Amino acid sequence: MSTEQNYVGGGNYAIPLTTGQPFRGHSYRMQTYLVVSDIARLTGEDESKVWKRVYQQVNAMYAVNLHSFPRGRNESLLRVAERHDVLDKVYAVAYVERLQYQE
Repeated sequence: MSTEQNYVGGGNYAIPLTTGQPFRGHSYRMQTYLVVSDIARLTGEDESKVWKRVYQQVNAMYAVNLHSFPRGRNESLLRVAERHDVLDKVYAVAYVERLQYQE
């Protein structure tokens, strides 16, 4: 018998950059993805380079090495962060980096 598992990130509690109110209809994971996409757009870098930098900063600041956690086939590191309840740390690092590039 399997039980339904609830993961962190199912709620809408990420803070957008402009209004200070939660985005409606976006999960915390999607919100993190949108912040990283915004950084890539503003800097002209590939998203993969931005993600790599964010994950390195999470490792440096919080001692959470997402690469060391077991991953399923085709499972993203963002999903791994969500499963292991460290998505808030990934979002925080990405959000702080995004603040450096205010338009």
